[in-house]
Amino acid sequence: MDEPNSDVGVASAVAREQTEISSVVEQAALRPRSEAEAFVKLTRACSRFAFADGASYRFPRGGSQVTGPSVKLAREMARCWGNLRYGYRHVRHNPDSVHIKGFAHDCESNTYIEYEDTFAKLVQRRKKDARGTVIKDKSGKAVTEWVEPDERDLRELINRRGAMCVRQAILHLLPYDQIDEALSLCDATLRSGELGPDRETSIRSMVRAFDKYAVTTEMLEHNLGHELNVTTIEELADLRQIFTSIKDGHTKREDHFIISQRPGSLVDQMRQGSAEDGKGAASGDDPKTAKRKPKAPAKPKNGDDEPAHGEASAEEIAELHALVTKGGSEEMLVIAKGVACESVEELLSLQSAQLVRTAIKRIKALSKESGDGV
Repeated sequence: MDEPNSDVGVASAVAREQTEISSVVEQAALRPRSEAEAFVKLTRACSRFAFADGASYRFPRGGSQVTGPSVKLAREMARCWGNLRYGYRHVRHNPDSVHIKGFAHDCESNTYIEYEDTFAKLVQRRKKDARGTVIKDKSGKAVTEWVEPDERDLRELINRRGAMCVRQAILHLLPYDQIDEALSLCDATLRSGELGPDRETSIRSMVRAFDKYAVTTEMLEHNLGHELNVTTIEELADLRQIFTSIKDGHTKREDHFIISQRPGSLVDQMRQGSAEDGKGAASGDDPKTAKRKPKAPAKPKNGDDEPAHGEASAEEIAELHALVTKGGSEEMLVIAKGVACESVEELLSLQSAQLVRTAIKRIKALSKESGDGV
């Protein structure tokens, strides 16, 4: 009994699809596109900063940077071009994989392009221990693993892969010279604009956007070759293209940034110092020739308790807690990652005098730049 009903459902869907295609083809014949008007619409769209921000992506290849149109730009070009049908369909769902098909149909020339994609039902996540702390390897890089997604993650995965198939199909139908012109217009819009109401606000917004993809401030500064507070308009435009590439799934953060800690950073110095101390103790070097460690400061004779060597004082920890409580959650997360912490809670549990003082210094500097009085 189920088989006849299934056949009727399939026949009904096919008939509905044929009717829809016939209707749009007839409308396209009655109202053909004007290529000049379409280009004017596209030029107008590319001159808007909000649209140009995210209209292209960038990734490294062979020692150079490759730039291309994003899904956002492809859809806008299809809208301006007119008489185009596009989308993606679910072809098959297996227990461990998904098969989808993206398509684009020019209803005037009756040109049809499709791209297929088959991928596993897996998403990459950072591995955590029983306490919820991210596990890192010896180089400081977070350990990741492929896990089965929940319903929301699976839907986002399919939408992202489907969008890439649709982008390829749309761009295959559009004139290549208009695609190149649109990219040039968007790039000119980004580089001729300003950093926003003020430099600090724009840079902080970019830092928060990258933080969603586990790109820290140190990674951004290493990519730029200088501190963020001297970022130029051109560099900010390049970072926007990199962000769009990571967000759309064309590249991963590892393609643009060095994940391990920068040489000479505070965390590296502390790790290196601990490793050298341990190595010297294990090798059994002669005390006369071994490098002497500086002695810990002696306790005061007045009987007051002093914190152990290397630990922050109670006043410093209290000051850090007060600053973190007053600050914004997103800004404090950026501060936490800057001192090798994965969360604000981990930042509040710091005991190292060096890291606590560094965090306090950075929070005060951030407060001074934003003028929020934290």
